[in-house]
Amino acid sequence: MVALRDTRTTWLAYALVLALLAVVAYGGLASQALDTDDFEYLRDANAANQDLSLLFSTDRELPGRPIAEVIFLLGHKLWGQDPTPYHLLLVSLHLLTSLLLAQTFRRLGANLEISLAGGLLFLLNVAHLRAVQWIACLVYPLALSLALVAILLFMRYLASERRLLLVAAALLQTVAIFAHAGSICAAPFCLYLAWRRYQRPGAAAPLLAVAILVPGLLHFLYPQAPQARETLSIADPIAAFGLFLGYMGRCLDSAHWLVASEIQPWEMIVGAVVLLGLGWLVVRRTGPEADWGLFALLALMPFVARETVEPSRFFYLSSAGSSLVLAWLLHTGIVSLQHFVGAWFRPLAWGIALSGLVATSLFSLHKAETLAYYSSGRSYDARLQHQQALKLYKKAIARDPNLIPIDGYARMAVAGYRYGDTCQIELNRGISIYPNIAALYVLASIGEYLQTDPARYQRADAVVNAVLEKTSKPAELQRQGAVALQHIGLYYAEKGQSKRAVKAFERALDLRPDYELALGGLAEVYKRRGQTAQAIDYYRRFLQARPNMAIGHFSLANLLIKKKDLPAAITAIERGVALEAHHPGPWFKLAQLHRAVKHPAEAENAIRKALASASNKREYWIECGHIAYLYHNLGQLQKALALYKEVTKAIPAYPSAHFNLGLLQYREGRYAEAVDSLRQVVQLSPEDEEAQRVLALATARMENAVSALVASVNEG
Repeated sequence: MVALRDTRTTWLAYALVLALLAVVAYGGLASQALDTDDFEYLRDANAANQDLSLLFSTDRELPGRPIAEVIFLLGHKLWGQDPTPYHLLLVSLHLLTSLLLAQTFRRLGANLEISLAGGLLFLLNVAHLRAVQWIACLVYPLALSLALVAILLFMRYLASERRLLLVAAALLQTVAIFAHAGSICAAPFCLYLAWRRYQRPGAAAPLLAVAILVPGLLHFLYPQAPQARETLSIADPIAAFGLFLGYMGRCLDSAHWLVASEIQPWEMIVGAVVLLGLGWLVVRRTGPEADWGLFALLALMPFVARETVEPSRFFYLSSAGSSLVLAWLLHTGIVSLQHFVGAWFRPLAWGIALSGLVATSLFSLHKAETLAYYSSGRSYDARLQHQQALKLYKKAIARDPNLIPIDGYARMAVAGYRYGDTCQIELNRGISIYPNIAALYVLASIGEYLQTDPARYQRADAVVNAVLEKTSKPAELQRQGAVALQHIGLYYAEKGQSKRAVKAFERALDLRPDYELALGGLAEVYKRRGQTAQAIDYYRRFLQARPNMAIGHFSLANLLIKKKDLPAAITAIERGVALEAHHPGPWFKLAQLHRAVKHPAEAENAIRKALASASNKREYWIECGHIAYLYHNLGQLQKALALYKEVTKAIPAYPSAHFNLGLLQYREGRYAEAVDSLRQVVQLSPEDEEAQRVLALATARMENAVSALVASVNEG
């Protein structure tokens, strides 16, 4: 038997093996799309690239992780929105963290075999799969790596008494917490090591201070960020402890095989057994297995206040400790059996055990990639990027249709109908896997509306009606069917096939009469067809269901204007601007309508709201001039004069406003002011004969007034 030696060659060979396994296990992530918080981090990075003052700002969508913000800022400069480089960076960080973890195991006293096995098991750990799949989670390997280096520096400080090492450890601990607050677990772990190995728990005081103060600082700077609160708030201690047990159970039951669901009650029982086992290790053992068993517990504690449907990323730090414990258990079992079998058994047993765990891990990670495609599809779907969502749903189903839940098939069908894809092959697969799910039969039948034969519509309707009659929950099926038909209606509307669009929308309303999106779809189709009365009717029904949809009120107003029902149009726009007051366009339209019905005060109020939020204001000032003219015609001369003066000041090169102001001043007997205004017109438009004529009259009147004044003075 060839014994392993702790040499540079051994570690180099080990690094190559881990790199190869990383390529096999995670190479498929290069083709993965974005998911969950990935979108927000990249939007924040794009905004920071446009305006650097947004870096570290509380106005970001996801504030509170300064290290992540810097990494994404640099990444966005290099790669933009392309997810592939980010995924490759994350896998590389995970590989380096696994190598560093194996080194840390070894330097803190673990057997070489256990150290190497522990790093390998961590690399392929399935429990923390999302931490390697979601690029927003790159802070997890970064935070763990920094925390591990801080632990190593602290241990060297204890051995050498060199204070510079303690300072460096505290600084790295700070940076690690800025990367992810969960890395505070390193501080109590160092306290434990200082007490257990050197009986000097006080030496860890600086690290403990950092672990308390830095999360507090994050909480103060970013009070709304969940990652700033996760280490500081526990609303229900009993529920948190139950979740902690569930998380402990998940760390074991999904370490090297896939368990993709919410935490189950039985996992809490498993977690209680794991907790007892780790407690026994800490109390009864003194080796690295006890140390890293405690680390596994400490690393879960910052997450007990955060319950989520997909918690796997929370296990990343904890699985560093559990991987060492699992490697120790394998080593202990193999050594025990070696006494009965012989020395030849040890390498064979290690080979079989690790090969088995590697095989199950690779198999599970392959399945996890399938779920990652499905999860990404849902993220794109939620952001209304249905075409990209459809591609991801189909890719997930093609990889492993049995792994995709019923919801995945339904979402895929609805997304496909939006682009004219019946998804028939995938739906048939889903029906063969879930033969008792009525929703899949309904969706498959609705897909017939994408065919050209009207007879198929009738057969589809018959199938849908038959399924609805048999089901115990028709309302949910009707909702799903209505959504699917509405998407088909949108597809036909975009293609200009208005008759088929109307049929799809009307069938959606047959299933769900109050479905507002189908009502809105019909309103839009009738508007494009010039059927104004029908469009108005459907817009009004749409707004009964969605009264807070400002754009619906604006669209209705435009149709009412076409019908010359200006009072109703004014009411519609007023309801719209009450919901969205920051756009100048609707205010401008409202001002025009009020002017048209001779309401100058309301028109002036509306145009001033438009001016307050507009960047290019010339058009709005011209409307002010029209409103001033209305004041003039209605005999409200002082208001007209005041508004004209504002207009000529805002647009000095606007001859019409100067002329109307001068004419009004002339009629009011303000001849000198009229002359000034009319001279502006003549300078701007020398060919304007009317302005020249009125200017001459105003000049003559002004001169006569001056002559009369002089004569009266002389007589006096």
